[in-house]
Amino acid sequence: MDALAIMDQVDLAETGVVTRRVLDAVGEIATGRPELRILADSRRSLRGYPPVSLKMNRAELGMLLDETPPGPDADQAAAQALARRGGRDVVVTLAEQGLIGAGSGGEVTHLPALPIRGPIDIVGAGDRSRPI
Repeated sequence: MDALAIMDQVDLAETGVVTRRVLDAVGEIATGRPELRILADSRRSLRGYPPVSLKMNRAELGMLLDETPPGPDADQAAAQALARRGGRDVVVTLAEQGLIGAGSGGEVTHLPALPIRGPIDIVGAGDRSRPI
């Protein structure tokens, strides 16, 4: 495989597919294949995940760092510190403010969001829309 995405979207630990056993196996894969791009996203928390690239929103970043979500000025520094500490890339989504990408080498990029017009599908499944 060229890449692996891990998405844990349940609120209660050990009740979905991404269990401790799965995370341990992902850790072995990450160690054995450091060139493999592995991206993890978890609604509950990325705490305890193996050394992989992490994707989260601002609130989840705050939970991971055990502090209130960082303000706009602190988001980039927090993402950068997390990427350096974990040795892997970090992506933090900022809703209408776009996203931050931080690399393990210290580089940080902020990409602004595109303007949203009209109704949007907040789930992405095509079955729910709400006007902005």
